[in-house]
Amino acid sequence: MSQRAKRHLPTLLIVLVCTAFAPAGTTASQATEAVAAAPALEAEVLEAVNDSRRDAGLAPVEASGELTGVARHHSAAMAGAGVLHHDPALGAVIADWSRLGENVGRGREATAVHDAFLASPTHAANVFEPAYDEVGVGVVVADGEVWVTTVYRTR
Repeated sequence: MSQRAKRHLPTLLIVLVCTAFAPAGTTASQATEAVAAAPALEAEVLEAVNDSRRDAGLAPVEASGELTGVARHHSAAMAGAGVLHHDPALGAVIADWSRLGENVGRGREATAVHDAFLASPTHAANVFEPAYDEVGVGVVVADGEVWVTTVYRTR
């Protein structure tokens, strides 16, 4: 585990297996407001993902507009509901895939959430899956917390 990950891990909440789903009540206006929140942080997470993959000898993943839209929507829904959860409809809302993966987390900084993903074997498996060639990153900041969704795809 990197020193940066060790430093931030106590401030993060990462769900390895999540069975709770967001309660109804996240309004479209909440989701729309949150979606526009953090494209610069999304770029930082994408860079961190690809740096991690390169350090492991893997090819980088390309940013996908479709996956980014799905990830942003999911991060907005989580932030609006205040509940961290995986998207139970992920396979239905993404087209043309043979393999999908999703990491969700929240914390004080977007790249610290990525570092926490690396410290979790389940989440790191998605980051380091050689078959993945596309990713979408959605980051939303709400009430001082950064909500991160990364969605990986192999066509």
